[in-house]
Amino acid sequence: MGYRTSFIPGNSPIHRLNPLTKLVILMLFIIIMFTVEWIHLPILLFLLIIVLISLSGRVFKDFFKIILKLGLPLILFVFIFQIFFYQGGEEVLWEFSILKIRLEAIIFSYLLGSRILVMISSLLFFLLTTNPSHIMNSLISMGFPPTLSFIFLSTLNIFPYMQSKANSILDAQKSRGLEVEGNILVKIKSIIPLIAPLLFGSISDVEQRALALEARAFSTPGSKTSILKIKDSLLQRIFRIIVLIFCLLLILYRLILYKVIL
Repeated sequence: MGYRTSFIPGNSPIHRLNPLTKLVILMLFIIIMFTVEWIHLPILLFLLIIVLISLSGRVFKDFFKIILKLGLPLILFVFIFQIFFYQGGEEVLWEFSILKIRLEAIIFSYLLGSRILVMISSLLFFLLTTNPSHIMNSLISMGFPPTLSFIFLSTLNIFPYMQSKANSILDAQKSRGLEVEGNILVKIKSIIPLIAPLLFGSISDVEQRALALEARAFSTPGSKTSILKIKDSLLQRIFRIIVLIFCLLLILYRLILYKVIL
């Protein structure tokens, strides 16, 4: 596919941050985006993410590849769909037969598309700069149950895992003579032979992971030890506490404002 959505090793300042710090930054971006109603906020958040990504070395190149190949088509589809099918608004800018483009539809489409852009960008910032094993160990060190930590980690990595699995199956099918290059119909037809191997292969992998976890006494009660030690600092812990308090205040503000409106 020409891009990756999994961890890219590095020694940048962003890579050296504690995974919990980057997780809190991810949560901060998402909460601010949905609680503060300012039309320019999503773009400012996206620019801030770009600044953080630029401090992450070669992650910057892969980040923009994903945005251009995955994020941009999705955002354009949502933007165009909402412009023509948004219900509401009175100021019509353009009209042809039953199709109407309203000013309110453009504003709504812009906000929705830019929020999707920020969500994709902030998640990529976290995934591309954070070692998966560090995430799980950091969560367990904070007192999270190992089972919940593993579920959280699996959820974050489900897309990179499915992407890698699909690429492997696609390479195997190409070696058997499957035609994957050509017009859009050829590419659609090439997806069909991927579905069954991807589905059944994923089910088989889940069983293998479960056996591997049990072999390592994952569900055994008691505290767990790890040879991997995640670096943390007092400054980062203070930063996380401040950000969490700020996020809580934003949520409470939004809830109070919503009740006042009602």
